[in-house]
Amino acid sequence: RGINRLGFESSVSYGFFDALSKKGIALKPFKDFIERLRAVKEDREKALIKEAVRRAESAFLAVKPYIKAGAKEKRLAMMLEENLKREGCKSIPFDIIVASGRNSSMPHARPSEKRLDAGDLVVIDWGEKQKVIFLI
Repeated sequence: RGINRLGFESSVSYGFFDALSKKGIALKPFKDFIERLRAVKEDREKALIKEAVRRAESAFLAVKPYIKAGAKEKRLAMMLEENLKREGCKSIPFDIIVASGRNSSMPHARPSEKRLDAGDLVVIDWGEKQKVIFLI
């Protein structure tokens, strides 16, 4: 309502495009608009990212020796969160994922009481919130 021209990512579905076209809205594709917009970083943003990466890496390296057969997914996730906070991380934007074996195929797996088996693939997804930038 009140919109007569709209930019959209060229990857939107035909159904979305068709529905808006039928409402008389002129559509203009913006290929990779968001990607190009976020590709340019100010010095302040670069500094925040570098510090967040340093904290995330340090937290992971503290937990790495415990990632072995017999370790529980949930315990590893808790250790990683504890170490992130110890490193100065003030906000964790999403639940840390530690998923092994069969669980590693689930995109948003929750850490469980499952113990890692020798040879398991282990997926770990963690990050922190720096001001308004999410770093994962």
